[in-house]
Amino acid sequence: MKKILIFIFAVMMTANGFSQTAYQQKCHQIFIKYAKMFTIGSGEKWGQNEDFAFSQVGYSEDEASKGLLTTFMLGYCAKNGKSYDALKKQIEAEYAAARKLMTADEKFAFKVNEESTVPYGRAKWQSALDFKEWSQKGEFETSEQHENRLKEQSRQTIDKFLYDNINKEISEDYWLVKFGDYNADKQELQILFYDNEKKYQIIRAINVSPQNAKYLKNHCSANSPELYVDGLIMHFGDDGMDDDGKMKQYWDEKGNLCYEVHDEVMTMKYDTYDICVIDKKIFVPRFFELSSEFGEWRFDISESVPPVKYNYDDWLGRPQQLKGYVFVYQEYAMTIKEQIVEIQRQKEAEAARLAAQKAREDSAAIAGYNEQLNEQLKSFNQKLKDNKYNVKGLSVEKTFTIMTENNKTQFYNKMNELESAYKKIENEIMRDYNSAKKEYGVFYNSDEDFDKFYCQGFEKFALETDFRNVMAQLQENKQNISVVNFLKEMNNNSVLNLMSDQPVDYTEINEYRRKLLEWVSGLKNKPYYENVIDFLITNNAALNKEFSKNGAKFSSKAEFYDAFTGGNYKAVLKGKK
Repeated sequence: MKKILIFIFAVMMTANGFSQTAYQQKCHQIFIKYAKMFTIGSGEKWGQNEDFAFSQVGYSEDEASKGLLTTFMLGYCAKNGKSYDALKKQIEAEYAAARKLMTADEKFAFKVNEESTVPYGRAKWQSALDFKEWSQKGEFETSEQHENRLKEQSRQTIDKFLYDNINKEISEDYWLVKFGDYNADKQELQILFYDNEKKYQIIRAINVSPQNAKYLKNHCSANSPELYVDGLIMHFGDDGMDDDGKMKQYWDEKGNLCYEVHDEVMTMKYDTYDICVIDKKIFVPRFFELSSEFGEWRFDISESVPPVKYNYDDWLGRPQQLKGYVFVYQEYAMTIKEQIVEIQRQKEAEAARLAAQKAREDSAAIAGYNEQLNEQLKSFNQKLKDNKYNVKGLSVEKTFTIMTENNKTQFYNKMNELESAYKKIENEIMRDYNSAKKEYGVFYNSDEDFDKFYCQGFEKFALETDFRNVMAQLQENKQNISVVNFLKEMNNNSVLNLMSDQPVDYTEINEYRRKLLEWVSGLKNKPYYENVIDFLITNNAALNKEFSKNGAKFSSKAEFYDAFTGGNYKAVLKGKK
């Protein structure tokens, strides 16, 4: 209860000062009545705090209020062994009675919400809202002008609103089909037709023998069974003749002749709206009719747009200008048969137009597209070549095939593919650059210094970075390097060390010397090896002193260093003399 009160007080901050209609007040009273009953009945406290909290918020017949009330009711029923369904039915009845107090606007809003769950209900009521707004008298419109506008333009305006709003709800392949349950006693199989988003569905039961029903459910795709639609061309892979050379006929399970096959084309024998199963195939009529209190629909399941019929007498507040007027989707007043003929004519005309267009296309236009593609490819690759950070030499590959037809859509798609490939490589170039700068930028004095070497290519950049890294490590070890005895290891058992009051343990010093010499030896094949040796000679007093004395006898500092650390320096030096 405390958590619920916290929620209510949070809502209070934005709900103070609300005004309510008679319907809203009644809904509020219903909510308070049951909230108090469920709270007390669940053993919770209901006092002044609860009275105040609940009185400051408006509760209506909406999902939020009902959801909160359901929360109370579940606890109450569980604690007292009451029937949840009976209480819910009782509350719904009180809310239904409260609707008699609705204003015209509230009734309209309730109807909008209620009908939004049926096919095209949202389009119907959005159109009603659009029309209601359109029909208002304008600020600069005289009463006579307003009356004339309503009289002359109402029907064509609401037609346009409905047509546009229905189009917003239409999706491709509108009706999907799957099997439902089979009732063996009635020998009925459910077939469900539903839209892509499954907002609503049509269910039909068909008479099917148990054997056929079992076959259909086991061998047809559950989401897309094999359907044959009246009036459409259906190819069966035969010539339409039976074994006796007669026209093939299909009979339903009741023995009625329903379909005939002429040269692989199946047509209905009788004008029927029944769904039936013949030869283990489902046959459905082209049209389904569905009517309810919300409107009438006649669906052509061979097309993606079901025609919709609306009668204005039962909605929109019954405006006088629309009295008795009926709207039928598909160019407003076209009949279903006319629509099918018109669609077929348009398809044939479009096919003829495309064929004529294709015949007119010549190789010059196709060559022009290909040339533009090649020029764009060259342009992108030149930009990549000019990009100083493109040290890998990346380029866009010619992955597209040569165009063989004059198709602008295909051309623009390929141009977009080229641009996407180019931008992808550009991004890759900058990712490599930024990654290298983040990892190795510490070795360079400035952005300009970094770019100078990076843009020379990975090989030179890697060598320069390696050199700077080595020199940085030498600099970091400068103090230790200055005291290393490069000539030989220090002996813990020397006479002087043993006689000393404070003998020195040279183990770590010798280990450091060994690792240093080993590390330097590993750099012998590097082009900056002389720089490393120069650093060692410069920063080690004993090494520097010996080089100043006898370094001239060697061809290079590296030769001197190798001799000095080789363990036979005196013999090498004697040979130099």
